[in-house]
Amino acid sequence: MRLIRKFIIARRRDDRVKFLVIFIAIAIICLILSVNEGVKIYREINKSIDYIVSTDSLEGVTKAQLDTLRKMDGALYAGRIKNEETEFIIQGDEVTFTFVQMSSESAEKLYGIKVTEGKDEMLFGKKSYSKLIRYMGKSNIDTAEYISEDKKCKAKVLQISANGDTIIHVVDEKSFSEEDNQIIVRFDNADVSGNNIKTLENNKFQVVDKNEYERQQIKLQNSVLKVKYRLMISAISIMSGVLLYMNIRKYKKI
Repeated sequence: MRLIRKFIIARRRDDRVKFLVIFIAIAIICLILSVNEGVKIYREINKSIDYIVSTDSLEGVTKAQLDTLRKMDGALYAGRIKNEETEFIIQGDEVTFTFVQMSSESAEKLYGIKVTEGKDEMLFGKKSYSKLIRYMGKSNIDTAEYISEDKKCKAKVLQISANGDTIIHVVDEKSFSEEDNQIIVRFDNADVSGNNIKTLENNKFQVVDKNEYERQQIKLQNSVLKVKYRLMISAISIMSGVLLYMNIRKYKKI
């Protein structure tokens, strides 16, 4: 208590002590902000990321190319997909959803969902599931009707942990062929440097919605810069505070 009282008195008498307090406050705030930002960056770059890729070949993606994707450095899995639009029949109204067709193997590898063999199932991500609930007007959904090739069908509805508007229609592997031109490939991290996209392009693949991935990459890079600058400011503040403290102590103000 005596030391604190002495410090308060010194702060009133000497403006240098006020600056010392400011330097300490700046250092602490910048350190806290850097730690918070650093934790976010760590989580982001260590989170797996999915790319949709295609080729410009009329022959589509061959089995050899698919194997190449699966063997790429950092690739966890790659599987064929089809982007489709379908109309769900909800309470008598037709609502259009865009969904992805993939095999049961891909659904299990990418989302950890074990799909019942031979069953017609739709896997809804968090956002798309909430949207479906709003249209249905109830929180308990077991099945949904949809239109396929002008026929009304029913699918079991499952919610998965994927974010965004993800809707996956699990179909038989035989529904795909080499002529299908899109592949979903999952890498083990978000890759701040952009090496994932470079690797894909070096192997003659085009990344669908490449601009969106580049925006995410720039956002991550900006976050890294924020941490660097804040740590720099914190270090300068600490050094300035130490020098100022030594100067004050020299004249026995505190």
